[in-house]
Amino acid sequence: MMPPILNSSRLILLCPIFFIGCNQKTDIKISTLYSSNQCNIELPELIAINDKKTLKDIIHKANKRFISETPPKLPAVNFDNEQIILISLGNKNQAGYEIIINNKEITKTENTLFLPITISQPDKLQIYAQLITSPCKIISIPKGDYNEVVINNNWKLDLNF
Repeated sequence: MMPPILNSSRLILLCPIFFIGCNQKTDIKISTLYSSNQCNIELPELIAINDKKTLKDIIHKANKRFISETPPKLPAVNFDNEQIILISLGNKNQAGYEIIINNKEITKTENTLFLPITISQPDKLQIYAQLITSPCKIISIPKGDYNEVVINNNWKLDLNF
């Protein structure tokens, strides 16, 4: 019979193998379709965009503040193969907020994708313009065998509809 200390050391050696198998690095790429600091979206939200009309409405709403500009051309999207996601921070009372896609790889556990996106807040030691902003980003990821997307370790989007 093995001493208890040796049994626990086996467990410690097996744990890293177990966790490596659970978190898989993927070759999924994130594409930015649209990004702005003035999206005219009042509340923070994380939503799936499933059709061209919804995508068009969001982008046109974000650009309605420009009277003389023509709305931007809609990005080409294949909704059968791509999952489109809107990330909105809602109204903020100053500049300096940003949605950043990091260069890290996307990780996947069972049916969940963890996207390498962080939310940057204004540096408290800096001076920023005092104006209402509403940052947003629309991203595209390939559809796959996942049904939940997690951003910034706390925003979850359930893709089962």
